[in-house]
Amino acid sequence: MDLVDRAELSRRHSMTPTDFKKLQDLIDNYCSQPIKEVLVELSESGTLKMENCCKNSSAQISYSGYKLLMQKYIETDIPEDLLRNMFQDFFSSSWNFSCKTDGESKETRLATRHPLKPGPKRETLTQFVRRLQDLSKVVLSPRCSSDGDEADYSFGEEHTEMISVKELVCCLSLLEAGSPEDKLEFVFKIYDADGNGFLDAEELEHIVDQMTILANNLEWDVNELRPILQRMIVNMDTNADGKVSLSEWKNAGLTTVPLLALLGMGTSDDGCHKFIMKHFKRPTYCNRCRRLLFGLRKQGLSCIYCKFTVHEQCAELEVLQGCITTYCSRNSTSQEINVHHWVEGNFTSRCSQCSKSITNITGLSGLRCRWCQRTVHDSCRPTVDVECDFGELRCHVLQPFSLCSPNPSCAVDLQIKPVEGVCPLLVLINQKSGGKQGSKLMRVFQYLLNPRQVFDLGKGGPGPGLKFFKEDINFRILCCGGDGTVGWLLEEMDKINFSSRPSVAVLPLGTGNDLARCLGWGGGYRKEDLKEILKLIEKSRTVKMDRWRLDVTTLPDASIDDSVCKHKIPNNIMNNYFSIGIDASIALRFHNMREKHPEKFSSRMRNKLWYFEFGTIETLRSKFRNLQENVEIECDDVPLNIADGMTLECIAVLNISSIYGGSDLWGNDTHRKEDVLGTGYSELSSRMDVLRDFDLAKVEQDLGDEKLEVVGLESCIHLAQVKSGIQRGKRLCQCSKVTIRTKQKFPMQIDGEPWIQGPSQIVITHHNRASMLMSPVHSNG
Repeated sequence: MDLVDRAELSRRHSMTPTDFKKLQDLIDNYCSQPIKEVLVELSESGTLKMENCCKNSSAQISYSGYKLLMQKYIETDIPEDLLRNMFQDFFSSSWNFSCKTDGESKETRLATRHPLKPGPKRETLTQFVRRLQDLSKVVLSPRCSSDGDEADYSFGEEHTEMISVKELVCCLSLLEAGSPEDKLEFVFKIYDADGNGFLDAEELEHIVDQMTILANNLEWDVNELRPILQRMIVNMDTNADGKVSLSEWKNAGLTTVPLLALLGMGTSDDGCHKFIMKHFKRPTYCNRCRRLLFGLRKQGLSCIYCKFTVHEQCAELEVLQGCITTYCSRNSTSQEINVHHWVEGNFTSRCSQCSKSITNITGLSGLRCRWCQRTVHDSCRPTVDVECDFGELRCHVLQPFSLCSPNPSCAVDLQIKPVEGVCPLLVLINQKSGGKQGSKLMRVFQYLLNPRQVFDLGKGGPGPGLKFFKEDINFRILCCGGDGTVGWLLEEMDKINFSSRPSVAVLPLGTGNDLARCLGWGGGYRKEDLKEILKLIEKSRTVKMDRWRLDVTTLPDASIDDSVCKHKIPNNIMNNYFSIGIDASIALRFHNMREKHPEKFSSRMRNKLWYFEFGTIETLRSKFRNLQENVEIECDDVPLNIADGMTLECIAVLNISSIYGGSDLWGNDTHRKEDVLGTGYSELSSRMDVLRDFDLAKVEQDLGDEKLEVVGLESCIHLAQVKSGIQRGKRLCQCSKVTIRTKQKFPMQIDGEPWIQGPSQIVITHHNRASMLMSPVHSNG
């Protein structure tokens, strides 16, 4: 059992903001159940036992028990230093009611930690878990149960340092996704130990302590936040009975702007600001009190929709109003024009009217329109037209007067009215792609465009955004993510009957980004100006891309263990490529290692080093040498003779001209005779739709020609040469249908998603064509 004694804990540092960000990322990416459900599940399964806890414990666990709980909650390997730092953080800040040590009484220890107030109501771990089971159903986020083997751990022993389960559950639940009411209600019920529906002063003060610790880990200035929360507690007892009910708690929490921002929540009401805490790199002033925001950490709250900025203490309820209006009432009698939405100061630019500079070094100066990004002096504002033209991004913006609701009080059943010269852009963002770049892109696009046209794929997938725009016959889509995200989007689009199928542009946030490279959008987003990218989308042209269907039939083989066939194909639609052999084996090793140790894959350079290591292993093993002896291929129902005259370790079927993160396996830019396989084409020469070997050298790839290219690789060294650009694959065939039969189990991959497949027949046929947007830079180059 892995125990942490007092001496070791004293040597450990508590969590840093970097550790806290790692914890947030792990919860966002690897948690399938709320912490409440995980704790209840461990208790019901017998892993949590009352006799394993400290005899006079107040719902506390030791390090080994805490480690089990975290590993069950976060379904991947957690760095050991992060686990220990987090435990030390809770141990040093929690209300410690562990066993007596050296005759020290409970009252003495309590007075040492909190001399001015008594401890909270004590309850055992069993009582706490039972109370969690009795809580009314609170859905913090859409989650599903996960299967996994239970680790064999036991909980703390009598002289082990302990931390509060209540504090741990409270902290983790605040980091989970959820609505304001649900989170506030859950926190209330956690600390309502006696279940009487009220919190007293000491329980409320303890909640403030927890939220202050959370804010400190998020790099907030807690010197401003704590007085705000304490003032909230004083004011929430509206009937002055010395206790706070659930309704009083929720009403106070939902009207305290810094608290909403701390919990990662804003407001969905139209015309209301959505604040986040932010660190400003240059002098910034409060738009309410006009004083400078100061501090070494995050100094103030900024609205992500309009950049209205305030101090924490200036963020009163009335400040919430005054943000942009994103839609209009269908019964509105006002003219269909959009006026400027001016926000004062905190920028450096030139006046669009007089061309003189605008600076904000000594205070707020100048105005900027949130919609058209026009900047003017205060004195020049009267010379600006009343109507806003939405500036350079007009063709992409979903204009408020074109978005109508039958109910003026809420945004339900919104309908889009077409506007001449406007082709609104539906932005779909996978916030988990690209090292969490997606979360920042989300905020930028919500500022540059209408927030209602920007959707998070983590909240319901592509469906909500596609259905919202379904009736608009003239819109385009920007998919921000990797190749897997694009494939997910295209599959969802197949389920919707569009009157006119929209075209899709790609902002690459993934690892390989082969489709984005092929379309000219680059191999990865490197913090380019998003306004410039939107301008490129406006000038882009539509191209058709073939999509292919894989039908996999498992072939019986008594010599193969059935367990190798338990792996399922990731999906049966191919957009980029399919391969079998050594490259899929390397991809599978990489995939399994990244799933087990995500912290080891934090940069592109480290990823390349891992690929190099796995490639070296495969080279030494030579497991797939003479692959052609165990694989049969038919191109357009005609056998392709690959068993004679060459050695292959990989066979790839290509739809686009990029594979392995930018490699040109077919070799579109070179036509060398030695890269074309002549053997095996005598049987095909009589068919008009299959090229002869001497014609194959002249063939260029086209992602919309309804043709597939079949290519072979001789070895892992050959693969490395292809990736380095000094060699190309062996061209085998170009055809419209490919049938592959395997005689043994092989690693395979489709669009970068690897799996193990037993003896089987794979038939690849044309599925449909998708409309994609080709970058004008690529088109011209």
